[in-house]
Amino acid sequence: MKNFTYIIFLGKHHTYQVATTFKNTKVFLWCTPILGNLRTHITHLQVSLNT
Repeated sequence: MKNFTYIIFLGKHHTYQVATTFKNTKVFLWCTPILGNLRTHITHLQVSLNT
């Protein structure tokens, strides 16, 4: 496992969008914080293949 890229965006309603790129594959994770806790809860997972 190498060449991982994490991009975190702070969107509306305190929603974090994490984009992970691995082997030309973009994985988007939509996470919402749990009551101010640093831990996040994954609410949606989208995988896009660059072909």
